[in-house]
Amino acid sequence: MTNRQLDEAFNKHDAAAVVALFTTNATLVSPLGIFSGRDGVEKYFTEHFQRFDPSDQLTKISYVYAFGDDLCGIGGWSVIVKGRVHGGGLSDTCVYPCGRRLEDSCRSG
Repeated sequence: MTNRQLDEAFNKHDAAAVVALFTTNATLVSPLGIFSGRDGVEKYFTEHFQRFDPSDQLTKISYVYAFGDDLCGIGGWSVIVKGRVHGGGLSDTCVYPCGRRLEDSCRSG
């Protein structure tokens, strides 16, 4: 999985394509709640796209490392919502964006 694939699917508001980059048992934690499994994650993105109409997301993973059985990423992102640029860093405690355990590999291509 690459940042480009995530950003392209996100910018098309294609929740199914975004979710295809997650494992079946992924958990997404956001300020709006905790969403589990692909169905839950797809529900989050579908509602997110409808509610906020985001555009021009750009994600950059700067560093990936193993922490126990988890694969963790550090980086940043930016997105435009209602004409304003928002951005932030990726927490080094999350497993993003694959939601996979270290013994699983991220999807590519």
